Amino acid sequence: MGRTKKIVVFSVLSAVIVVLLALLWFGWMRPTRIGFINYQSITLGEISRANQNAFIKLKEIPVDEIDKAS
Repeated sequence: MGRTKKIVVFSVLSAVIVVLLALLWFGWMRPTRIGFINYQSITLGEISRANQNAFIKLKEIPVDEIDKAS
C-alpha cells in the first residue's frame, strides 16, 4: 500500500470517527429537558435558580399544550 493511499484511508477513517462521535454527543449527551405542568411561577423560579447543572433545562408547559410535549 502506497503512502498516499494510507493517508487517504486514515483521513476517511478519522472523518467517520468524528462524525460518529458527534452523533453520539448530540444523541446521548444533550440536555435533559424537564417540563412542569400547573406549577406556580414563584416555585418554578426557585427551582430554576437552584439548578446549577447546564445539562438540565426546565420548561413550563401550559395545560393546553400537554399533547405537544415530548
